[in-house]
Amino acid sequence: GYRGIVRDISGQVALQNQLLEMAYRDALTGLGNRKAFLEQLKQALDEADQLQRPLALFYLDLDRFKEVNDRFGHDAGDELLTQIAERLRNSLRAPDRVYRLGGDEFTLLMPGGTLDSAQRLAARLLASLHEPIYLKQVMVDFVTPSIGIALYPEHANEAAALISAADAAMYQAKQERNRACIYQSDALSPVTENR
Repeated sequence: GYRGIVRDISGQVALQNQLLEMAYRDALTGLGNRKAFLEQLKQALDEADQLQRPLALFYLDLDRFKEVNDRFGHDAGDELLTQIAERLRNSLRAPDRVYRLGGDEFTLLMPGGTLDSAQRLAARLLASLHEPIYLKQVMVDFVTPSIGIALYPEHANEAAALISAADAAMYQAKQERNRACIYQSDALSPVTENR
């Protein structure tokens, strides 16, 4: 004969899944968080290396975001971030992924991203984020993105260096705001501007 104990652990499994979700998701926007981004970047770089294909990394920062919090309150700032996240999600192809690092900083991974395809995506992002956002009765049309782009393996062949290159390109874009810049080791070049 057999003897056994049957126990329902579905509640425990659900709790584990919920904790895992919380560890990798930004609670406000539902996007992946910094931890998810760093893990996915490493995985994407490994895949790009194995498949001998490029990868584009975008760093995006919102210009004048602090002004929204100061003028309209933090709830309005949260709503703005939620709407920005949705616009970013809707601008991407299926394999691309977007993450919120915190505050008003986002990153995007574009597997197979070449210079040309990265420039096209940057133009789509600038166009999408150029449209005014409505927060209850208030129209916000002064928040713009600054986008930095770095390419693997052209600009860097490991995660930290690629992040640093995209971040440097983003700071160059911030000098003029509402533009995207591709990283270049000697001088950064603006690639797209929303007029």
